[in-house]
Amino acid sequence: MEPIIWDLPLITGIFLLNGLFVIVALMSVRGQRREDKRHARMKFARDFATLAYEFQARFHKVRNPVIEYYEYYKRPPETKETDAERERRNELFALRRRIDELMIYLPRLEAMKWEAQVLLGVDSSDNVAELRHLTEDLIAAVERYYSPEFRRMVENKEVSVNIFEEVYDRVFGFSNDAFGQKISQIVEKLAQDLVDTIN
Repeated sequence: MEPIIWDLPLITGIFLLNGLFVIVALMSVRGQRREDKRHARMKFARDFATLAYEFQARFHKVRNPVIEYYEYYKRPPETKETDAERERRNELFALRRRIDELMIYLPRLEAMKWEAQVLLGVDSSDNVAELRHLTEDLIAAVERYYSPEFRRMVENKEVSVNIFEEVYDRVFGFSNDAFGQKISQIVEKLAQDLVDTIN
């Protein structure tokens, strides 16, 4: 048997080709990981912005002055309530249900605020704090507007018309009034901060 003569240039070429394949594969994996990270950041930013816009829509729904029957039909009637009392209690029941639906979003926004800080380096704590503060203002206005003491004070003219209108405008309104625009501006700022971070 003849000894195998190794062709040194062939072996060197094979090793260099294998090394080149390894380098290309590593670069491809690194590029894929970069792309995956960018995609994950984009998805998170989109989810956060979507949640903020859903919160905004719920907030505007709470303030919508049109209250439908399906929102209060489960309220147990009280004995000897007048038509006016029944209407006010139905409205309050419906508004409290709307507020309960709105409140589901705040803990989720708080959690995503923290994630945005970690994943994107975006500090949205001021925006989320403002959303929480305006929600608390809305809840306080609803409770005040429907409280019997406030009603008595309005009827006895112990409260000025301006205060009554201010409370009413907090409780009921649309997205284009001053209180509704505050929420819209905060949500837009939050979304723009996310877009700026991604770009």
